[in-house]
Amino acid sequence: MERHDKFVDFSRVRRKFEDFLISHKSFINQLTVTHGSMVKGFLPIKEYYDFILEKCHEGLSQEEIELALTRHPKYQRLTKEKPAPSIQSKRFSNEAKQVKLLEDVLKTAFVCNICGSRIDKKSMQLDHAIDKSKGGAADIDNSQWAHPFCNSTFKYAAK
Repeated sequence: MERHDKFVDFSRVRRKFEDFLISHKSFINQLTVTHGSMVKGFLPIKEYYDFILEKCHEGLSQEEIELALTRHPKYQRLTKEKPAPSIQSKRFSNEAKQVKLLEDVLKTAFVCNICGSRIDKKSMQLDHAIDKSKGGAADIDNSQWAHPFCNSTFKYAAK
């Protein structure tokens, strides 16, 4: 993306892209099982990401992206999986615990107030909601969390 100056385009659809990947995380697992991990699996996963990103740029919904995947020869075998309930045991399976943890963590995740996608607490910046150049003060009421790229570049390019 850096070589082709595509970060602004990516930031426009980042939330949709990430939401799709999270709600379809089993697809990456299936691709890794099919193609292998590390170097062998890099290109097929990159192509999958590029495909999803392209569909996000086209404005497709998650359901429409799923349909596009089923029509593509490389991805038509991908299946969306749901964790199987633990019927015979009174204990939660490890898979059920992981799904619940992921759901709860995502509900409480910080989001970038500029692009709207999730942001890691280690890489966020406090930004002026009303820009300094427009008289925005450096106080809590005029603050918002942002990705470094969104804070320094995307918010200006998105206008």
